[in-house]
Amino acid sequence: MKHCALFFICAALSAALVAACTNSGVKDSAKDADKGETAANAEQSAVSLLEGASSINASSIDVGRVEAPSADAAAAEAALEELAERERSGGFEQGLGFAESQTREQSGDYAGALIAAYKELAWGYGYGAISSEKIELTLDSVKEAFSTRDYAEGLDREQIISSVNSAADGILAFIQEDWKNAEEKLSALFADDYEADSFPKWMLMACRLESGQLGREERSAYNGIRSRYVNFPEYWYRAARAAECAGGSPSLNAAGFAERCVNLSVEGPYAAECREIIARISGLRSQDGESIKTRWEIEDTVTRSLEASDPAALSPLFPLLALPDNPYTLYAAAAMRTMAQNSLFGDYFTAQRGENPRTAAGAPVLHSRWQGGRVCGVLTKGGRRL
Repeated sequence: MKHCALFFICAALSAALVAACTNSGVKDSAKDADKGETAANAEQSAVSLLEGASSINASSIDVGRVEAPSADAAAAEAALEELAERERSGGFEQGLGFAESQTREQSGDYAGALIAAYKELAWGYGYGAISSEKIELTLDSVKEAFSTRDYAEGLDREQIISSVNSAADGILAFIQEDWKNAEEKLSALFADDYEADSFPKWMLMACRLESGQLGREERSAYNGIRSRYVNFPEYWYRAARAAECAGGSPSLNAAGFAERCVNLSVEGPYAAECREIIARISGLRSQDGESIKTRWEIEDTVTRSLEASDPAALSPLFPLLALPDNPYTLYAAAAMRTMAQNSLFGDYFTAQRGENPRTAAGAPVLHSRWQGGRVCGVLTKGGRRL
């Protein structure tokens, strides 16, 4: 069976992505997200992925012509529904986006195939396994391939090129946080024929939230599709930003959403800002976010320290313990008080007391304070709300 340029370009990039993420433990992390499992630092994965994908471009791939749809419409619809149900029941898993892309391509939905392939790459980006620059270069390669290849008889060449280019441009605008442009291009292609929790619809929801459309209806629709995106760091990142800026009761959910994002990918591209959100919601300053650890990170650090009988392994928590009182500092301090009953740890905490009194077995008094304001409305590029 012959395939178009999209298949070969994304197949090569996806294969590299699978190898990189598997090597880093990302796959296991995503599958066990609710248990708090998280990916290790994906820096080496990103290096291997980019090395594997660096030579991919339209001119270097012999793809022949763009073929006519090869899949029966009913069979394709059934296959897509099966993939959607898998995502709803267990969250997105590695390879599902690429499987959807193949099915859509074979049914003649070339724009949808490109969006589905981007879903796979966006997932990898959330775990730090691929750069946004590489994704943008891949999209440019897809556009070039579709514009230069021959087409099978009976295909509307200009219509296919137009739809693929619009999808690629919509994705590029989304990556670059040009929300108005992204929404215009994506809604023109995917407003009617896709399920409410499909990836294009999620992208459109994210565009609206990031544009400041933070009403109850918009937030409820976004929260209602979470089962399909539970393993997507970006889903939780966008939810956290929107909840914080909505203010009032919704902002109480922001810290929880931000924690989910961090737990999925502690060193990923969204983790730093999510820690800042947690800090602000906890009454601290944005810059205190670099010291914030989630509850799961605290538990994981404590467990590793106990298993190794190594008090020094608790050192990543010391910057958190030095912060003014907040729920996360108190959570860590409570763990320290329990551990201090063990003489090995108690003696270590006593030795450290001069440098950081919170490592002793004292009982901090909870207080709250709020420093700095927030500018809400349209969320700014990069989330800089100081």
